[in-house]
Parts: sequence; structure tokens; C-alpha cells
Amino acid sequence: MTIFVPGTPRIKLTTVLGAPVVYLPMPDPGFPTLEWVEKSYKTDLINGSESCRRLGYIPEITLKWGAYDDRTTEGVAIGLANGNRPSFADLMSILDSAPGSISISPGPSAGGFAAQSWSVKTVGVLPGGFAKDLSITLRGGTICSTKVLGSF
Repeated sequence: MTIFVPGTPRIKLTTVLGAPVVYLPMPDPGFPTLEWVEKSYKTDLINGSESCRRLGYIPEITLKWGAYDDRTTEGVAIGLANGNRPSFADLMSILDSAPGSISISPGPSAGGFAAQSWSVKTVGVLPGGFAKDLSITLRGGTICSTKVLGSF
């Protein structure tokens, strides 16, 4: 696992020219987490020994909110303009996009990657329209030779 300074996660649609970068609410303590999934090719040789060829790593970011609160941070507008924070409904519409059309970054000092797959787990909705126990895991599809996120 590489070291990065977590901050406000950012997400962007890459299929729309000039699409805004929106900032997600700060996740629960301990999140976002960045994991590097190793991809390798392993086989047994004729003499019984093993051979392994490491192809690289695929980044995976997990975000979790006890309550997805898009309203209480001062100075952050709600909406889909550049620098705004998406509402829960807006976030779900962004995540309805096709694989490979979303870029994600775990914080302003970290790079990012194009997500090829993602899973959304939520338990329910609290009064006021807040999502309760929302967890989103975004996984890249391009194998990186090093554990460094690209530019975002």
C-alpha cells in the first residue's frame, strides 16, 4: 500500500468534454482506503517449480459514509458544477455511467485513475434524504507498473 495524504475525494466524468470535477463529502475516519491488487501470471514448470510473472497492480479505492451528508460543509455549493458537492441523487446518476467513464481521486494531493468497475452498498435513507451506511468501492482496469496514481 502506498502512502498518500487523504483529503476530499474528487470524481469526474471523462466522457464529457469539459466535465466538472466534483468533490464528495469527507468520508468517515479511516477512509478513503487505497489498495493495490496485484495481477500476476503463475504457472507450474515441468520440473515442478513455480514460475510467477508480475504484471503490475490495479488500484482500488473504498469510500464509506455513516451518513452521506452533502449539506453541512460551509463554502461548498451543492450541484454538478466544478468544485461543487453532488447530492446523493446526483452521485447515483454519476455512478450510472458506463465503465471507464469515471475518474476518481482519493484526495487533492493524490493522483487518480479511471474506474472500470464499482460497487455501491447502502443500507437505507435517513430523514432528510441522507444515505445511511453508504459504501462505494471503485476499481481501476488498467494495470499500473508501479503503485503510483496517475495525474488527475
